[in-house]
Amino acid sequence: MAVVGLFVAIPITIFVSGGASSPPAEPLAAIEIEEPAVGPLKVEEGLGVRMRVPEGWSREQKGSVLELESKDRAARIAISAPGPASDAAQLHSEVVDGLRSSYRDFEIARNLKKTQVGGLDGSATVASGTIPGKKGVQQKILVSTAKGKDRAYLVVVFTSAQPSPAVVEAQALVNNLRFTK
Repeated sequence: MAVVGLFVAIPITIFVSGGASSPPAEPLAAIEIEEPAVGPLKVEEGLGVRMRVPEGWSREQKGSVLELESKDRAARIAISAPGPASDAAQLHSEVVDGLRSSYRDFEIARNLKKTQVGGLDGSATVASGTIPGKKGVQQKILVSTAKGKDRAYLVVVFTSAQPSPAVVEAQALVNNLRFTK
């Protein structure tokens, strides 16, 4: 699983700036969130991914990793299919461990052992941590893996701890992902 070890370093190099988190100004029940418009269907045949990317987001292929970034840089998503389907659980564990060792004050808020990711059965970990080398800059992190027919899929989402439309756009992008291999 040498590919996994190499991939663990990739999300750690993706940094999104943001400030310290603060509670919402009004009760959550009173906040109305309009679902962002997602773009036309994009197909990444090599990865086996179909997705809809919000308008204004950048897309860059870095080796076997597709990186997506919001126009305000408050959210980044890394998508890859780095190994065989049988490695999905190990991949998830190694990525979370790599992030834990790379972020200060790394905390896991929630582990979901059974969830849907890209239309497949998968697992997810919601975490937060302080970006190394940037005093007080907090990030929220979602690590999701799914076991496809042939491939293990990995989706890592980094968002600013501050509320931003990009966070909602990232959620819409992840909700629209479909894995095909």
